[in-house]
Amino acid sequence: MDNQIRGEIQFGEGVALLPIPPKGDFSHLNRKGEVFAVELPAGKYRIWRWGVNSGYAHIKPVNPIAIEFKVEPGKATYLGNFDFVQTDSMGLTVTGVKVNYSDQSQVDLDIVSKKYPALDAKNIIKGVEDNANYQGIGGTDQTNWDIPIIIM
Repeated sequence: MDNQIRGEIQFGEGVALLPIPPKGDFSHLNRKGEVFAVELPAGKYRIWRWGVNSGYAHIKPVNPIAIEFKVEPGKATYLGNFDFVQTDSMGLTVTGVKVNYSDQSQVDLDIVSKKYPALDAKNIIKGVEDNANYQGIGGTDQTNWDIPIIIM
């Protein structure tokens, strides 16, 4: 939001071609996924869209979202937990998802302290409401296909 500069953060990738999927940070809880950190300059930011790419399918929300947060100098900001739940597929290609957003700081910050020991827990501020739990952020999804056509 500061200076209206836009950027994109991508994380994760499909594992359909990997014979054994990676363990992830939540395997001890029987869940998939990873905690990650991104360094940003101090300022105000907004998450306005999520997206999932699977094969030739590109999935995005129908409605924009607005998760605003602030980064303060010398501090880390916990944004919350984004849970992507597959709702539809065509073979191994994911064609539908529901995205839930919640405060899972008790679990996530424990993982953060182990994965990023340089981050001091006292310097992590929460950018999500305590016990927040939003189901289906962005509403239903829209799937676009990007299929190459080969003419011989």
